[in-house]
Amino acid sequence: MSRELEEYIDLIDEYLSSSIDSSHFCNRFIAKFKLAAELPEHEFSILDQLFSDADCFTEDQGLIASNPELYINADQLKERAAEALAALVKEAG
Repeated sequence: MSRELEEYIDLIDEYLSSSIDSSHFCNRFIAKFKLAAELPEHEFSILDQLFSDADCFTEDQGLIASNPELYINADQLKERAAEALAALVKEAG
């Protein structure tokens, strides 16, 4: 497993264990992903989807209600982060 992948797994794990909140996770994840080195295609695909999910996260319930197809809340983000973590761990073998 690459060091970069380990860092993503650690960050997602921090979030899922509630060591950091959703906003902090999104800020760190988005910043890290924008500066990411080239990743294997499948890992990139998993992380790219989580990047999209993090970008769609908001705590503004009015915004979520106005466009629930686009915006997600903290519970949805945690669910998607858990799915991404499981896929990354499985990929890492």
